[in-house]
Parts: sequence; C-alpha cells; structure tokens
Amino acid sequence: MTDRFRKKIQHEHLGSEFDWLAVDEHGRCFFISSAGFGWIPESVTAASYPSQALSLVLGLPIHAKATLHRDQGSSTEWGDAATRGFYAIDWDHGSSTYVLVAEPDVPLLSAQLPVEVLRVVGMAVVDLNWSKRTVDIGSPRS
Repeated sequence: MTDRFRKKIQHEHLGSEFDWLAVDEHGRCFFISSAGFGWIPESVTAASYPSQALSLVLGLPIHAKATLHRDQGSSTEWGDAATRGFYAIDWDHGSSTYVLVAEPDVPLLSAQLPVEVLRVVGMAVVDLNWSKRTVDIGSPRS
C-alpha cells in the first residue's frame, strides 16, 4: 500500500466506533467503519466532518440488494448501507486493514447523490483491491 495521503492513526475517535464516507475514481460510494481502531484520513477528521455518516446513508432510498461477505452479528449497518448502493467496509483487527464486508448488486454512483451527501463522500478517495477485498485510501479530492 502506498502512502499517498496523510493517515491519522492517532485521532480523537480512537477507541470508539467512527463511520465515514468515501468515493473511488469511478464514482462508487463507500460506507466505512473504523471499528474504533482503523486509521482515518486527515480530511475526514476535520472539524467540519459530520458525526453521523450512517444517518446520511440511511436517509437515501433503498434500491439494491446486499451481498454480505461476513456475518454482521448484531449490527445491520453494513447491509443497510449496501441496500442504498454503498459498498460497506469495516476495519479488520486481525489483518489491521479495511476489508469489504457488504456490496450492493446495483452500486450507487456519486453523481446520483444529493448535494449534502456528495459533499461528505468527496472528502476521501478509496481504491478497493477487488482481488483481496481490502481497501487502500487515497488522497482527498480538492
């Protein structure tokens, strides 16, 4: 993984769940959960970032079926995000990386988002390694 942006490994959300949104170079949207220990791009730790990213996603209409790649346990947030067209990513403590946990059959593209959600999604760019189902986080869009 290349270090193309500034990762915040020590951040104010360390030790507590923090959800954030991102987009890839193809316009696909991502819901990302830090699980309390995942690093977060500096652009996402900015004071202007909303604290309830999941609420923005859940406010969108359901338009896809979710494929789960991991048992959700008692949490349904990954499947809920995928039914809104977002790829769901979670921090994996065992591998110390972000991994794909749920995906939509019909991905939502950033061009389809309401402006208030697009503003948040565009604060971080991700590259998903489809063969390994891991995530490389790129630099924020300017």
